[in-house]
Amino acid sequence: MKKITIILGFSITFFLIYLIIQKNLSNNFINSFLSNHLPAKVKSLGYIILNKRNLNNLSNDYNVKFLPDTQLIKLELTKKKVINDKDNLNKFGFYIDIFDDTIFMTSKNGNIYKSSLDIFELNNDLNIENVKTKIDFDEVLDTHIVKNDFFISGYKKKDNNCYLLKIIQSKLDDTLEFSTLIEFDECGIKIRGGRIHDFIHEGINGLLITTADFILDEPRGNSQSNSSIFGKTLFINLKNNNYSIFSKGHRNSLGLEVIDKIIISSEHGPKGGDEINLINNNQNYGWPNASYGVSYNDKRTYLKSHELNSYKEPLHVFVPSIGVSELVYLGNSFNKNWDNNILLASLNDRSIYRLKFLNNYFNKLIYSEKIYIGERIRDIKYVKNKNLILLAMEDSGSLGIIKNKK
Repeated sequence: MKKITIILGFSITFFLIYLIIQKNLSNNFINSFLSNHLPAKVKSLGYIILNKRNLNNLSNDYNVKFLPDTQLIKLELTKKKVINDKDNLNKFGFYIDIFDDTIFMTSKNGNIYKSSLDIFELNNDLNIENVKTKIDFDEVLDTHIVKNDFFISGYKKKDNNCYLLKIIQSKLDDTLEFSTLIEFDECGIKIRGGRIHDFIHEGINGLLITTADFILDEPRGNSQSNSSIFGKTLFINLKNNNYSIFSKGHRNSLGLEVIDKIIISSEHGPKGGDEINLINNNQNYGWPNASYGVSYNDKRTYLKSHELNSYKEPLHVFVPSIGVSELVYLGNSFNKNWDNNILLASLNDRSIYRLKFLNNYFNKLIYSEKIYIGERIRDIKYVKNKNLILLAMEDSGSLGIIKNKK
């Protein structure tokens, strides 16, 4: 009965839209009808849709612009449904990496697929080749290719209350035989983060990896402890596989980009507290003591000013939260109107955000432009030689391809 009522309510709502357009119904009639005849949720939708001002505003600058509409340029988005995958990428999600003219797609479930970049020119679904089945992880957290090395982060269950974070490595050849680069011995209850990126620190080639400490309103304080790997950005020395704490005070960093020696990360805050951070060595970013977000269930309060409490301020905070994920730097080749911009993908907001900074030091964010996509985006990559932006789209298990319409 409830479903029938909702369906009927939607039908009436859209019929009223037609009447408004055709016969200019009065707001008094609309308000009277909505107040007396419809369930609360449908009533709220009706107020939004049936207000003539909302209808008039659909094409102006006060509302969300839908791809390919942006402030400065036109874009074209196509989706290619990934077929022949063994574990349904729309269920588990996946990560993207590019090597030469090959795209590698690694599912969170631990299977690796590849396809030629040339397939993007065809008007059909994406055929992929399974090149490695079931890496020994309970969940893959990220992938990263550096020159001829393929790195994957993830975790493995040790027992019911212990999950171990590790990174594996393989040469990019036909066999893809992975070996353990590093396995941390500290037990985690809920392991997230895991973003990895190559980085040169004090002249040493290494990897950065993000770790999390974010069990809703019950963080364990690991983020502030120098004896814990969690809630940190870690640097791993690729000469001896030793690690050190690069920065601390993080909740759950799901985006990591390196531009020369500059590190930008995106971090899940609590409710209304997602952050963009400029990561510096030996800096403390405040979690779980300071956050511009609020408690999910009123169990905790957070300091607001980071600087006044000896923590590093975020570059930007999203209120409400958008479910930040990966970041990618575009350089100056995608489009002159987007020179040196960074794109930020989101999960819950199902959008990408164009981040415009004051200068190439990336120490002040001028604005962010929301570009609606319509699916959770787990990963984003820029293919410079093809001038394409690739999206790992979770809801449909598709590879999104954004082209610049010049």
